[in-house]
Amino acid sequence: MSSRRQLASLYEEWRLMSEAEGDAIRSSEWQRVNYCQNAKAELRSKILDAIESTAGNQGNAEALRHHFRPVLEHLISLEVRNGEWLAVERQKLVREQEALNRRQRSIRQIQGSYGRTFHTQN
Repeated sequence: MSSRRQLASLYEEWRLMSEAEGDAIRSSEWQRVNYCQNAKAELRSKILDAIESTAGNQGNAEALRHHFRPVLEHLISLEVRNGEWLAVERQKLVREQEALNRRQRSIRQIQGSYGRTFHTQN
């Protein structure tokens, strides 16, 4: 398989994984997010290997960079988008955790009040 065809295939797999990751983020399917991120880590090493195989031919490497620039820009935009979605989800979880902590403190205060009331009545 030619370097160009191999990279095109790998970049398409990356795009599909990024789209799936975005869907998983929006639906809070964290195991699926993890799967997609692991799959992209494997793709990253395959992509680097494919690029290294063209490193000996500087002209070919430059032609590949030029050819795939729009593809890479699109993949970067997907990564940025997914990162932004993750940040939003993380903020939601932080706010939820803070609310749970406040409720827990309130419950402890109530339990403490009842405990003091019970002990003072006996």
